[in-house]
Amino acid sequence: MRLLTTFLLLALSFLLPTQVLAKSYEIEHSKITIDIGSDGSGQVFEEYDFVFDGQFTFVERWIQKSVDCASCEPYTIVFGSHWSTTPKDLEGGAGSYKVTQDAEKLKVFTNLPAGVSRFPYKLQYKVVDLVSLHPDVAEVYWNVVGREWEVAHKNISLKINLPFKYDSTEVDLYINGVKRGSGYSDGVINLTGLSTSVASPLVVRLVFPNTGISSPRVGGLTREQIASEEQSLISPIRFGKDFYFAIALSFIPLFWLLYLYLAWRRVGDDAPAPSVNLANSLREPPSDLHPALVDALLNPFGVCSSQSFVASIIRLIDMKVIDIVTETKDMVFGFGTRKLYRLIASKNYEKVKLDERDTQLVNFLFTVRGGGRD
Repeated sequence: MRLLTTFLLLALSFLLPTQVLAKSYEIEHSKITIDIGSDGSGQVFEEYDFVFDGQFTFVERWIQKSVDCASCEPYTIVFGSHWSTTPKDLEGGAGSYKVTQDAEKLKVFTNLPAGVSRFPYKLQYKVVDLVSLHPDVAEVYWNVVGREWEVAHKNISLKINLPFKYDSTEVDLYINGVKRGSGYSDGVINLTGLSTSVASPLVVRLVFPNTGISSPRVGGLTREQIASEEQSLISPIRFGKDFYFAIALSFIPLFWLLYLYLAWRRVGDDAPAPSVNLANSLREPPSDLHPALVDALLNPFGVCSSQSFVASIIRLIDMKVIDIVTETKDMVFGFGTRKLYRLIASKNYEKVKLDERDTQLVNFLFTVRGGGRD
């Protein structure tokens, strides 16, 4: 009994669906606010609505100090505050956080409450040298969303407060290389409905007058040079050496097929079949040839096989010289029935003009073997 119970439990374990222990998260909404000061700094406020599926115990936010700009020096970032909860201490339990940074990034490690499914995550920090001061213009070049994210951002709201009010013609805004013609009004930029895919940054580049602006970050670009750099981002893609290597590999099967084709043309391609009529349109034996002749022509030794015998019988059936008769007979001891097929000469077979081969076959079937019409 115990063995049977164990077997049934094992069987049910295979039949019943099992729960897959997996966890994931998504960001339902992202809200980024940047307050640009006349001293060239930027106060950054980040708000993320996390939705968790599964058990999560912490959130780790990385803030990169550099952007996708070869000539840009890393920024100086000062951590401000953590709005999510009131921290008990930097090494405490749920609700506490810890801040560390190195030359490349600032990292904020936050402990989550147990069993949390939604979490409003908020951070505030200061980028001391956010503004680059050029001879004619001021510039902000910032990764609003960096490459470090493992999920897509589907709904991003971005607000940038400029230090002064400018005419709309004096403010140029680029999002990932694309110039935006709307969103600015009265010293404030408001953009909604932005999105990014996984590991794809959302880079903002903002150009405005440098009057009244000071900054420890100094550059030498003009408004036209910045526009040219951004235009190059959306120009035809410049592929690297890995791309060309992949293209070269894709040609290997083509060269192999070309080699096989040339080898076939050299040793395997037969010469064109000779024409058998002056019109040069007939390259197969005529269809009215007797099956025995066709069989002999196709056979390399010029002899007939049993296939021509069957084909000749079918030809005679088609000519109404031979008929096929079906009979049903009981099997031995009366268990079931079986069908028998017989060849008989048709009633008018003597009226059909047959050639020598068909005549010999009919005589063989009904005179030599059959002894009559059956």
